[in-house]
Amino acid sequence: MQPLKYPTDLDNAFVTSFSCTDNATNTKSEVNILLPMPNGGLAFADGGQYSEVDLGFLGANQLSEESKEGILKRIGTTTGDAGIKSILLNTIPGAGKAKLASGNKTLLAPNTNTSFTNNTVRSFTFAYKLSPRNLGESNVIKAIDDAFRELTYASNMSQAAKVLLQFPPTWRIRFLSNKGGDSASENDYLPKIADCYLTSYNSNFNASGNLYHADGQPTEVDISLTFQETRVQTREDINALSGRNQTTSGIGAPAPTAN
Repeated sequence: MQPLKYPTDLDNAFVTSFSCTDNATNTKSEVNILLPMPNGGLAFADGGQYSEVDLGFLGANQLSEESKEGILKRIGTTTGDAGIKSILLNTIPGAGKAKLASGNKTLLAPNTNTSFTNNTVRSFTFAYKLSPRNLGESNVIKAIDDAFRELTYASNMSQAAKVLLQFPPTWRIRFLSNKGGDSASENDYLPKIADCYLTSYNSNFNASGNLYHADGQPTEVDISLTFQETRVQTREDINALSGRNQTTSGIGAPAPTAN
């Protein structure tokens, strides 16, 4: 299938490729859309989720493991309110600890540590202004708009009532150096993106003015697409996407270049 390409003379330029295979129950098709690099540049947000954990006396680095174990055992052998209160100050979090500490105005340091929870699922936004120069480009823009809009939605797997829905297709996004034909290659200077869902698609017709061609074609269409990867990536996934060695990763000085 020939790609939907805007502008139609996009050859010999850096382009963004959006491709997917729609395996819906009622329609099966392949879509390949080629657009310029997006307006406003490319933004990649990689991060993790972290939380705070109070480890109490167990988190005190100056205590040996034997000391920590001994303190815990003392809870079962100590008699007297004062002794038990002193031990509980080390283990009861929050308001209870503060209440117990109010008598002697002392409180053991909570030893708050940062705990890793998970990495975040990455999302990406692309924005374009599509301004056709002729009838052919107007028709291509309409086909691109129809494809993105349609494939944002789930497919009804039953012929009658909406009992089961099939997920929308996943998209493959690549940044290519397009030479025309089959000679396009990926731009290794940009990060790679794993398979994504198209989570949001917005289009705005004639944002600059209420002007249409005689047959109703808009003079410009602004589109915005938001994609989200299908799952959280690991370090090994990121390295594999970029074709880097799994053991050495991409960390280190680049290879010297010839003058």
